[in-house]
Amino acid sequence: MTDDDVTDMQEDELLNMPKNRSRRVSLSSSRKSNGMTNTPPSASIKRLRKPVNRFGDIVDLNEITLDCLDSSEKKHLRQSVTPRSGSKACRSILQDIPENKEIEISTPKPPRKTPKSYVKNLTASVGKRLNGGARIPCSALEKARENLHLHAAPKHLPCREFEYKSIHSFLVRKINVELTGKLILYSILNMYISGVPGIGKTATVKSVIDSLNADLLMKHSFKFVEINGLRLVNPHQAFSVIWKELMGETASSSRAQTFLNGYFSNKKVKELSTILLVDEVDHICNRKQNVVYNILDWPSQTGSKVVVITIANTMDLPERVLRRCVTSRMGLTRLVFKSYTFQQLQEIIMNMLIGNSTFDPDAVQLVARKVAAISGDTRRALDICRRVTDLIKSEDDSQLITINHVNQVLNSILSDVRVTAIRFSCLMEQYFLRAQKTKK
Repeated sequence: MTDDDVTDMQEDELLNMPKNRSRRVSLSSSRKSNGMTNTPPSASIKRLRKPVNRFGDIVDLNEITLDCLDSSEKKHLRQSVTPRSGSKACRSILQDIPENKEIEISTPKPPRKTPKSYVKNLTASVGKRLNGGARIPCSALEKARENLHLHAAPKHLPCREFEYKSIHSFLVRKINVELTGKLILYSILNMYISGVPGIGKTATVKSVIDSLNADLLMKHSFKFVEINGLRLVNPHQAFSVIWKELMGETASSSRAQTFLNGYFSNKKVKELSTILLVDEVDHICNRKQNVVYNILDWPSQTGSKVVVITIANTMDLPERVLRRCVTSRMGLTRLVFKSYTFQQLQEIIMNMLIGNSTFDPDAVQLVARKVAAISGDTRRALDICRRVTDLIKSEDDSQLITINHVNQVLNSILSDVRVTAIRFSCLMEQYFLRAQKTKK
């Protein structure tokens, strides 16, 4: 039996088998076992395109060597084997590729970072915009408008000398006692400050802190930490803010509370005392009141060296809202800020307008009397004065501000939509609004 007969028999057997993967595997295995390298014409022969060079001769790519050809023939040979699909630009790129070099063509990736040149230009433009936006006041009215802003308030507030001395003596005594290691009564560990909004409670405490920082003996003996209840999302966030201000580390509320309890309860000698200012303390009084309890309990720990000053607008907050256990830890040291009288408001405004003669003294007195009759809020009085300067700006810059201009601003404030709605509300609506105001 010849080799052709054996091959025919194997092909007949394979054709009778089902068309699946085993048929191809058996065919390849049978060929390997018989040592056959020749494949049947029907299975192996494919229609191939004959490579022809530009001269019309048939070229065998397996036997040809490029060394025996000229440069022109090499170029024509490369053009003959180059695929015809694609644009002319792609074919021209492939023709220019050297023979002995393999080039991987890929899509360029976008840069991950912003180019430095763009960042430099952006920074320069921001600085130029900020410098160009700061306008230096030229006229006397513009200077008066700048001086009436809250950021231009003096470091030592007038008409608050008694409150300033009380807070200063309390902090100095507390820090000195902690430095000497003497025992201190439980009732004078903390201070509670109360008063209506806008009468300088927080500003007075900060001015005391600034004076202590200016003192060479007290400068390196304490660290000041401030939190505001209105700026917190929830009461427990106070622990995270305190820990970050104290240690410069970020932590969750639960972890920060654990860290702070461990830090203040540790009996190791601490180098610096901690002055903690809790502004708007009534906004961190949750239902369980555990946040306020923990904060006020830290000074009672041995070796804690922490002083807590709490500020709120309600005078009887400890007795009306807080529990007894929290009230006892708040201590008996309390300071009440009284509302400004019209003489004090007039003095404050005139101190901020020193060297400026744009306001008539009678106009300043009218503003002070109007505000003192309602709330005594300094911020309200300064806001009215700024509105008067805006009114004059549209008319004449060199005009003196008189009582008539103040009355125009006051009438515009009283004719506000909300004020008008409250004024024409029924009796039951007025009772409801009064109850809401009393509840706050």
